[in-house]
Order: sequence, then C-alpha cells, then structure tokens
Amino acid sequence: MNINNSISKEKYIILIMSLLACILILAIEGYIEPEYVLKSAIKLVVFFISILGYMKICGAYKILDQFKYMKFRDFKAILGLSIGVYFFIIILFFLLRDYIDLDVIRINLLAKENITAINFVYVSLYISFVNSFLEELFFRGFMFLSLTKSGSRRFAYLISSLAFSLYHVAIISAWFNIWIFILIIVGLMFVGYIFNYITEKLDSFLASWIVHIFANLAINTIGFMMLGIINII
Repeated sequence: MNINNSISKEKYIILIMSLLACILILAIEGYIEPEYVLKSAIKLVVFFISILGYMKICGAYKILDQFKYMKFRDFKAILGLSIGVYFFIIILFFLLRDYIDLDVIRINLLAKENITAINFVYVSLYISFVNSFLEELFFRGFMFLSLTKSGSRRFAYLISSLAFSLYHVAIISAWFNIWIFILIIVGLMFVGYIFNYITEKLDSFLASWIVHIFANLAINTIGFMMLGIINII
C-alpha cells in the first residue's frame, strides 16, 4: 500500500471511529437517558474504545505524544485567556437569561440527571476537570490532531468542530428556545475551532483543556446560581 492510500485509510478510520462514538453517546443520551454517573461511565468507555480501536487497526497513534511540555510564557497566555472566557460566559448568561427557561433546566438537572444541590459540588468538579479532559482528549487529542497529522488539516478543523458541537445537542436540546439553541450550536462549533487552533499552535490538547476547564467552571457557577447554592439570580 502506498503512502497516500495509507493516509487516506487512516483518515477514514479516524472519522468512522469518532462519528460512531458521538452517535452512540447521542443515542444513549436521547433515548436511554441514564443518570449522570452512569452516562459519564459510558462516555469514558466509548471514547477509549474508539481510541484503542484506532490504535489496534492503524498501530500509529501514540497517546503520550499529545502530552507536550508547555512553556511558562504559553501557560500564562492560556491562563489569561481562560480567565477571560470564564467572565465572558458569566456576562453572556446575564445578558441572555431572560430568553432562557431556567425552570426547565432546573427540572432537567434534578429529575433527568439526578443532580441536586447536595451532589452538584462533586458533579461540578468532575465536569470541570475530568469530563473536560475526556472531551479534549477525544475531540482534540484524538480526532483533530490525528486527522491533521494524516494530512487533512482543513477537514480536521471542520469535522472535529462539527462533531464537538453536535455532541452536545441531546444534552441541551430541551433547555432553550429554538433561536437560543441554534445560537449555542453555532457558538459551540466556533468554540471547537478556537480549541483546535490553540491545540494546533502548541501541538497538544492540554492547552485547550485549560481553557475548557474555565469554560466549564463558568457554566457550573451558573448551575450553582440556578440551584440556589449561590443566591445572585
């Protein structure tokens, strides 16, 4: 098999494994509707099976290659960006909160996800640090960087950002009216592009993971407000 055929095969295997993983998670989220702990465990298994499946077929993906040392100058820049992202999300929430049905989100968290004011502290820590790591490992470390290194840079930007956006559809589909929902989906795709850009610049998904942590911390801060743990709204 020549080099071009090998690269083409690798690209399509990455695409198939990634999309199957996203479709499976969406199906589980939309139809089975497991509680958050079970859903998180399923996501962990599905993501790692996809990565290990690719390694088994292609024998080329070395996960440790994506853990690159970050210069202190780069870390400071990423940290500053991350803090800015945190406050941007909080401000955006207060600007748009009149268009968001907060009661629906509360009901979804309390009933469907079995998340309460008592366990939300632990859930928020998991979402901020562990879940964000899994998503960055999968969408950036595996999907984006692997597709980029297979010679498909533009395709990698598009497909990984689109998958990252659509992956969240089932999670938030009942939370907002249609226009806010569309805005969020487009916004998530843009966020995916930004995360990809950060990952490409430093050749590691750890940089985008830091930004993702702060984005999730902002969302969880809003969750604390909605559950009455922080009395601001």
